[in-house]
Amino acid sequence: MIRVAPGLRCLSLLGPRIWIRGYQTASPGLLPGDRKGNGLLNAVVKVFSTQSTPDFSMPWQNKPHEYTTGSGFISRTPVGLRILTNAHLVADTTFVQVRKHGNSERFEASVEALAHECDVAMLNVEDQKFWANSDPLVLADEIPQLQDNISVIGYPTGGENLSVTSGVVSRIEMQQYTHAATSLLAVQIDAAINSGNSGGPAVKDGWVYGIAFQNLAGADGIGFVIPTPVIHHFLDSVNSKSGYQRFCDLEVKCQDMENDHLREYYGMKAHDSGVLINKIAPLSSVSGLLKPGDVLISFDDVAIANDGTVDHPITGRINFQHLVSMKKVGEIAMLGAIRDGKKIKLTAAMAAPNYLVVWFIHFSTLRHASFFRQ
Repeated sequence: MIRVAPGLRCLSLLGPRIWIRGYQTASPGLLPGDRKGNGLLNAVVKVFSTQSTPDFSMPWQNKPHEYTTGSGFISRTPVGLRILTNAHLVADTTFVQVRKHGNSERFEASVEALAHECDVAMLNVEDQKFWANSDPLVLADEIPQLQDNISVIGYPTGGENLSVTSGVVSRIEMQQYTHAATSLLAVQIDAAINSGNSGGPAVKDGWVYGIAFQNLAGADGIGFVIPTPVIHHFLDSVNSKSGYQRFCDLEVKCQDMENDHLREYYGMKAHDSGVLINKIAPLSSVSGLLKPGDVLISFDDVAIANDGTVDHPITGRINFQHLVSMKKVGEIAMLGAIRDGKKIKLTAAMAAPNYLVVWFIHFSTLRHASFFRQ
């Protein structure tokens, strides 16, 4: 069964169906690193998306069109200047337009690449007039530090003009992305992130450190940002010869080994740590290498603790699945395990989950597989 974390929601502005909380905005002005006074703001765009979703009760037709708005920003990617935004904003879209800050003209855009699992999409505009005098934002290579000041720029509900909210980084860990029910690295900030902020940049010192994408319903000051390592992973994959490759996953079910009697039963010494492998998907990249009953003690020579976490230079501890998700498809990983009381070393080529039926989760509801679209 697929479960979606309660309370988490995507943030495109979808008419009256989305419950909206109040928020406070800071006046747009000089941002850190913005020498021109509005250079960062000029790279932010408003996205107008017309979406037509499949109707599962009548799969031969789609539901009526819905009109949504959100945010995006111009950035230099491996394939040139493009607009980055959220996948949930342009999923099932039939028509997309974008409008630059300070302009009244809308330009038609096309979805050039889209990744549901990390909720990132890349748009292109054919009209070269749109790109004139564009000052693209630059993606940082690293994640922010705890307590760093972050500004979120976008077009949330409550008005038509650009809005800037500010806050600090309060947590960095693996979080469930509600659009596809996947768990990837996310940055939690206490800046106001509301409906319509989806796709807007999270900026620090003139650098983009993430993309706003969801908040926690019923809780004030809990918003989430897709960090740049996840965005870079998406962009690098889009630029590869084989096209977009999804995020890697071991596809195993693990159990913590914090119980001393359980550790003793599986032959672990006092200084050993790791997680117990309970189940392995038949099509997993480690099927035939790892076995149920193995204790996974390291990934790429990074020790795994009994609670499934590994050391991280910024967050302190983070789930070891983060290391797996940052691997590229086909990249080799070193696995350390305990089997029948003996330590073994294994090598495995990392792969994305190989689902027999393509699916994803969207707005906490099961959505169409590829065979619904002709």
